Amino acid sequence: MRDTKESISPSVLKLLRDRFDLTLVELGRESEINISTLSLFENGKGNLSPEAAHRLEAALIQALRKIEEKERKEAERKRKDVLKESKALRLSMPELSANLVNYAVGVRLSKEEMEDLKVKGRP
Repeated sequence: MRDTKESISPSVLKLLRDRFDLTLVELGRESEINISTLSLFENGKGNLSPEAAHRLEAALIQALRKIEEKERKEAERKRKDVLKESKALRLSMPELSANLVNYAVGVRLSKEEMEDLKVKGRP
């Protein structure tokens, strides 16, 4: 097992908890660490055993995976919405349509490619 100091510092725990929007109750439940122990550790007034540090790390990884999945689903929903709007604008506003596609897929087209899309998009 790794030393607690190698695993996480109290300030990093607080930062991650804030960024992951995790309460001490939620983190305690997921890591199976007493809330008081987590609070003391986070405030620099206590230590975690190597086993507890390992469980804490696993719980934080799980929280990150949940956030990643939620963000991935939201990004996919937005991408589909933008592509739908792009298709609706293809003939009437081809340049805007092409820019929406770029935005949706995260790719920048060259001016030549944009011109090509504009020409192909016209009736």
